[in-house]
Amino acid sequence: MSTNTHQTQRSFLKENKQILNKASTTPVSRHQKTLSTPTPGLTTSGISTWVTKWVDYSSKYGLGYTLSNGGIGVYFNDSSKILQHTPDRFMYVCRDGNKQEQLQWHNTAEFPPSLTKKHTLLAHFQSYLL
Repeated sequence: MSTNTHQTQRSFLKENKQILNKASTTPVSRHQKTLSTPTPGLTTSGISTWVTKWVDYSSKYGLGYTLSNGGIGVYFNDSSKILQHTPDRFMYVCRDGNKQEQLQWHNTAEFPPSLTKKHTLLAHFQSYLL
């Protein structure tokens, strides 16, 4: 991959990690929330990507969301995350034995069998949210 592609992926990851961290620390109720118009008093200065729609299914799987940049993702109950911004690739983030986050990029046509369930859940959340 080119240096520019790596920089774009890092920027995308950094933005979405900030969103995920905020979403994971904000209590939510079991319902879907859509932000189609700005909330009075809420500023977006300095924020280039935000959650536009989400659904809390944490009783079973986790929190699914769509982003203003077109990305869609799931924050799973086991603290792993999956995010798809393009139709052909997705990002998976999990913790290793030392509790350090590990980032993995995969093609949607070919990925480890261990991610089949999570990739399928991403597709279900996507069909529900879009």
